[in-house]
Amino acid sequence: ESGKFDQALLTLQKSLEVFQEFQDDLLISVCYFKIGSVLSRKKQYEEALVNYRKALEIFRETRGGNDRYTSSCYEAIGNVLSNQGRYDDALIGYGKALAIRMK
Repeated sequence: ESGKFDQALLTLQKSLEVFQEFQDDLLISVCYFKIGSVLSRKKQYEEALVNYRKALEIFRETRGGNDRYTSSCYEAIGNVLSNQGRYDDALIGYGKALAIRMK
């Protein structure tokens, strides 16, 4: 299974490079999110957080911060923090995700 995750990371990194060339912010942020997801599955939590936060920053700058993409980032960050045992921090992420989804 680890080999599949490694292959997924390589494919996502190549995709990210292409989308960066075309300056497609939505697809760049989606790649960061997906990279975060794979790293989280590999239990590489700090690296996952870095990528989720990059995705979050782009979503907030380009989409206003009140959409499902932004909400998903907050939820994913909450999941990673929970996996790290940082429950109070995770609740903040979950709260932000819920607040967006309730709008």
